Amino acid sequence: MVLLAPAGVAQVRPAQRVNVLGLNDSGGNQADGIGVATRGSRFAMVWAEQLGTSAGTQDIHFSVSDDFGLTWSPQVRIDTGDGPNASDSDEPKVVITGDGTIVAVWEDVKDARSFGTDNEDLFYNRSSDGGATWLSPSLPLNTPTSGAHASSDVDRISIAADGDRICVVWEEDSLAGAGGAEEIWFTRSTDAGATWTAPRIVTSTTTIVDADDPKVAVRGSNVVIGFIDDGGWDDDVYALGSTDFGTTFTKVLVESATTGDVDDPQLAMDGDLVALVWQDADAGGASDGLHGVVSQDGGRTWRAETVLAPRVQATPGARVSWAVVAVRDPDVYVVYTEDSESVAGGGPGGLTKLYASVSNSRGGSWTFDVPLDAADGRRDNRPAVAVGDAYVVVCSETGAAGANGLGFTYSGDHGATWSPLHAVPGVGPDVDSEDLHEGTYFVTSASGDLALAGFWDRPTGTNELYASAIEVGSVTRYCPTTPNSTGAPAVLDSLGTTYYAANDFGLRASGLPDHPGIFLLGRTAISLPYADGYICLGGVRFLRPPLLALGGVAERTVDLPSDGVLLGTNTFQYWYRDPGFGVSNNLSDALEVTFR
Repeated sequence: MVLLAPAGVAQVRPAQRVNVLGLNDSGGNQADGIGVATRGSRFAMVWAEQLGTSAGTQDIHFSVSDDFGLTWSPQVRIDTGDGPNASDSDEPKVVITGDGTIVAVWEDVKDARSFGTDNEDLFYNRSSDGGATWLSPSLPLNTPTSGAHASSDVDRISIAADGDRICVVWEEDSLAGAGGAEEIWFTRSTDAGATWTAPRIVTSTTTIVDADDPKVAVRGSNVVIGFIDDGGWDDDVYALGSTDFGTTFTKVLVESATTGDVDDPQLAMDGDLVALVWQDADAGGASDGLHGVVSQDGGRTWRAETVLAPRVQATPGARVSWAVVAVRDPDVYVVYTEDSESVAGGGPGGLTKLYASVSNSRGGSWTFDVPLDAADGRRDNRPAVAVGDAYVVVCSETGAAGANGLGFTYSGDHGATWSPLHAVPGVGPDVDSEDLHEGTYFVTSASGDLALAGFWDRPTGTNELYASAIEVGSVTRYCPTTPNSTGAPAVLDSLGTTYYAANDFGLRASGLPDHPGIFLLGRTAISLPYADGYICLGGVRFLRPPLLALGGVAERTVDLPSDGVLLGTNTFQYWYRDPGFGVSNNLSDALEVTFR
């Protein structure tokens, strides 16, 4: 399998700062957590931010975009109930429900502070009007143990939504006491977070084992929780499955090879197809590998455990450092970084590269160890993956530690081929994303052709929150292009975005002789021989005035309404004079562009 550009042409947005309070913005120092969610054109983002002087007194802030991440609302604090920077809140997550309600959850110490402890509780807030107003004060969800139960501590929250149904899980040491073995707690809502069931422990209460790192997924009445449990020896991977929206659960040991510790479970679900992956100290501890299981019936039964990074397992000393999973039935995408190439070549461990293992048969068969970054010697780290209707997109930190950039790669053919890694412009000096348990910082829009990442960068010396997006399926290249008097063919590219209200779209033709030409707009895509090339548009109109190419390039900003560009699909091409060559005129290839 090789790296090839799919038919969709990617447009990557420069980094855009999100956490802007206004003219009096004090900068701040963000440290713990980013959460991103999307529904349609709306992207919601939550994060922990230190605006005071102590890193131990962060608050939870929120911003929303209703135009596919192009512009963002002023940030607002949502962990209400005490003064700004009075206590510490961190590691937020967020979902958008079917009716548009935004629900955020996070860890919070404000109730416990009155009892002289820094143990954290699980708090939430919700907005039913797109983030304009929120509950005041924010409220605890771990009601049996919040505040007064000062001996227990909430950690590792996970939230999932399907329609207006929400499930939340977390680990807490309420049975063994602070610092002791932890159990998994669960609560749910059927009305977009307006009301919640009484939280309850869903792991054993008779034998205190140590449960960690829960992840939850929900589709309809099916709820699956993946987690790690220490049965007194090595950590093992378990799943809790429910077919009645969490009223009852059945616990299943899904890990077949239970020798060796496991870490960092990740869970994804689409319909009744579920994938659960984890890092595993396999091969007798010689390597730190990647394993996983798939369920085809909503978590009732599970296929046999699969080794998902066989190159690592075959390379003593190699390690998987990061692994994530996304599912769009029948496809399962597992994306990870590992250092087997460097280790096998006698180089240092930790020089990690980006790979994927893909199943297009609901976990029945796999293609393993697909390289997603062809650049030699470049380090990749902390990938995330999101899948839409037509594309699967991967986001990854790139470059040396302490000087990371950010890049996107994508596939439009179910993981058979992948684009080159597209660097995000305007980032630096050091991009940082979230760890595997602190939140979802990368999502796709519901239309499946735009993916957005939230990340930290520090151009001012302290971490600030930024966003960047890649638009994939909205621009498609088509139609042949033939060489001209320069010896090369003319190629058409798009500039700006395809969000109609932004009206920032442009066109760039390159590989031209320095002679006059004009951009063309059409309504349909065709391909017919014409002059020295091909005419690719039906219903042609000219985008006047004509232009003179300079240095082989012609560019034009398109004013969408006045130039006659419509919402939906439009086609573009460039025609140009080429005196003394062939019949003296030719055309570029063409772009089919869908404006939202």
